[in-house]
Amino acid sequence: MALYKKSILIAEWAHDFEEQVYPLKGVDPSTRLYKCIADLELMGVIKAVSDNCLTAVQLLQPPSTLVVDTD
Repeated sequence: MALYKKSILIAEWAHDFEEQVYPLKGVDPSTRLYKCIADLELMGVIKAVSDNCLTAVQLLQPPSTLVVDTD
């Protein structure tokens, strides 16, 4: 059981995601968002609020600083 839980509406997340993510030719932003959501769920970072509710997810892990080296 996670010590940290916060519900996030996917509609709000999608709005922020589309504004901040770099556009890629031929890739729909909503497709990228749902791919990211699926990857985060597989890693155990988030999960659907319920089996019947696909409009929100719960953040299971507290946010932390992540440094990605792109060099």
